[in-house]
Amino acid sequence: MVFDADAAVTGQEFGAQLHKLGPFETPPRLAVACSGGADSIALLGLIYDWALQRNGKVVAMIVDHRLRPESTHEAARVAATAKQLGIEACVLTRTDGSVRSNVQQHAREARYRLLSSGCRQLGIPHLFLAQHRNDQAETVYMRAARNSGVDGLAGMAPVSELRDVRILRPLLDIPKTRLRATASAMGLPVIEDPSNDDPYYERVRVRRDLAEPTKIDDAIESAGRNSLERRRKELLATDLLAKSCAMFPEGYAILDIENLDCEPVDIVCRCLAAICAMIGGRQHPPRRARTSRLYDAIVSGKLMGGRTMGGCHMMPIDRRLLIIRETAAIEKSNAVLKNGRWDGRFLVEISRPSDGFEISALGEAGLHELRENEACVKGANIPRAVLPTLPAIRGLEGIRYVPHLCYSKGEEAFDGKIRFSPIRPLQATRFTL
Repeated sequence: MVFDADAAVTGQEFGAQLHKLGPFETPPRLAVACSGGADSIALLGLIYDWALQRNGKVVAMIVDHRLRPESTHEAARVAATAKQLGIEACVLTRTDGSVRSNVQQHAREARYRLLSSGCRQLGIPHLFLAQHRNDQAETVYMRAARNSGVDGLAGMAPVSELRDVRILRPLLDIPKTRLRATASAMGLPVIEDPSNDDPYYERVRVRRDLAEPTKIDDAIESAGRNSLERRRKELLATDLLAKSCAMFPEGYAILDIENLDCEPVDIVCRCLAAICAMIGGRQHPPRRARTSRLYDAIVSGKLMGGRTMGGCHMMPIDRRLLIIRETAAIEKSNAVLKNGRWDGRFLVEISRPSDGFEISALGEAGLHELRENEACVKGANIPRAVLPTLPAIRGLEGIRYVPHLCYSKGEEAFDGKIRFSPIRPLQATRFTL
């Protein structure tokens, strides 16, 4: 079916897009990342109408980056618009300080982090983003300029399944002009971000280069071809990981490398990258060139004392590979909150956090302290190299708890949980009804 490039998106058309991205629970619980621009405000209206027919819940999640003086006021305006529609609004404020370089990249990473955390706290499994056909074309062109492989040239995926939330992009086939028409037809106010027209940013310059519709069509066609190839390789890598990789709740992995040289090189490299991203607590895997060098060292038997990559340390044990968090890259001490994630790897849940408690890596000094306190470290059945990377809770008097070693200083047991739950799972979680 062909639509007018300036026609508003119909409810029937949008429902058909969501059907491709399902399933959804009954009733559905959905979040929409909403900046107030025409794209996200149109998506919010479409989602709300669809969910209303199914007795579902929708939350508008608004990120205030505080990169511009007026951002807090704009976030409040978007929240007010959502509430006028009868939609719950949640403003997420960035508090990690100012950024002077790679502003858009840092803002994007912070946005995903805040949105994912917000969904987890509200118990919402589906997060909708408003990237559209023009955004997809821009992404493909930028990645082509960087000589990206299949994964990059496939563009943004309609569904990305992360640890805490399922990211859905139902508008990737819809041009921006139609979303503007949709917002107008619904009578929704639009807030324009001036940075979207600032040629200082790469995406804005690419957007101007893609003014011709044929260029956008070519980019979308390329994304379609590469996404099929990406999916094929993902399935092969999933099978290889299931056969060869063992994961442990202390945050390390053991990879059987006995027969890796018999497997396709690009599939093995994909597996290595996925393991490193997970163990390293990172959203994105290491670059292909680094992963290829690691593969060459593995199959040629030249790992010697080990290698580091992507925040991980890899060391050979017979014909297996022990992959642990790189000690030097571990996040520094953080105050212990009731709910949060530490080092991108461990989910921390404590019933009654103390103001004096901090969480950090156990470290070699911590191991020495535990031995002085006669803790039974040897009985933990954990590889020695892993022990310094474990999360430990410290107070003014030193280490109080190391849950993975069942250690508590004194008689009071640890009142909470610290479980391995990295930002990026090894394999995509499959959401079902």
